[in-house]
Amino acid sequence: SILYRNQAWLKNDSIDIKILNQLAAYIIGEHDFLSFSKYNPEIKNTRSYIYYSRWKIEKKMLTYKICANRFIHHMIRYLVGTMVAVSEGRFSIKHFKSLLHEPQKNVQIHKAPSCGLQLLYVEYENQTIPAKIRKKEKIVFSSKFACPESCFTIEEIEPRLFSFNSPYGACVECDG
Repeated sequence: SILYRNQAWLKNDSIDIKILNQLAAYIIGEHDFLSFSKYNPEIKNTRSYIYYSRWKIEKKMLTYKICANRFIHHMIRYLVGTMVAVSEGRFSIKHFKSLLHEPQKNVQIHKAPSCGLQLLYVEYENQTIPAKIRKKEKIVFSSKFACPESCFTIEEIEPRLFSFNSPYGACVECDG
């Protein structure tokens, strides 16, 4: 729709969500994202741990949600752009996987436009996710007051969250 032209990346129907989710699942865990970031010689560590990575169709829109311990410059744009290119047949799955296993600087890959990107929340060091949770493929963040589907978070539970007149306490993604 033209209403979303500045808020979404408008694409045709040739995108295969099964391939997108195959790639999204593949990046879960710790990887060096040098290939999927803007190269900066001052950045010595380009490793990140991906806790959650999933594509969904929501209200006729394809969305990608990712949670990680850190993001490198343009990492999300390169991941999304390259995953979409793979699903459209313009980039190979084998090449995508090789860029994770054999990271390279200044690789020619696909970058998604910035429209539609949203930072939902930041989790600081004193709120780290326990190691036993990180190893699971699907993570439930209930101890962090967050929705496992959308990574939407709320403040610590208190009585005002249960008021029908309060906008707090409900995840707009899953009504949880």
